[in-house]
Amino acid sequence: MSSEVASAVIAASVSLVIALVTMTVSRRTTRETLKRDHDRQTAEFRRMMTTKLYDRRVTVYPNLFGRTAAFRRSALRDKPPKALAIHLRAGLGAIDDWHSTEGGLLLSPTALQRFYDLRRAINGCLSAIDSDSPEDEIAARREEVWQCKNRLREAMRKDLGFLFEEDGLEERQKG
Repeated sequence: MSSEVASAVIAASVSLVIALVTMTVSRRTTRETLKRDHDRQTAEFRRMMTTKLYDRRVTVYPNLFGRTAAFRRSALRDKPPKALAIHLRAGLGAIDDWHSTEGGLLLSPTALQRFYDLRRAINGCLSAIDSDSPEDEIAARREEVWQCKNRLREAMRKDLGFLFEEDGLEERQKG
């Protein structure tokens, strides 16, 4: 083989290797860029949806807060059982109405569970009243309703504080 042919083969081989390395690096860089862009867009979309959810919760949650006022301790005590049953049924109807609208869609899983806990506690108290249970059992059920109302309100407050916690998390991750 002549030196010119050998030089041409070596040059072609080097060019081919460089082209393959360049193509591999370029492909890897492009993939990483696309993944980074996709992750950024996904994060922006989630942030936008979180903001929209938060805005709707700020608008809708106060109504449920107001409706749960029927289950304050002061609203539950010092009522004879039959009057308490009427009061509880009215309060249950009010929160059920709220839940059947967009409010039920906005509750976080934790708040939704607390909402169901409150409904169960109300129904348990109504059952105790309807079955003429002793006053101490009715009092314990009344207390359970009050505690469930408090846990629901706490979960809703956490839902409303989530946006600000997320902001703090982003700041800590940047820093």
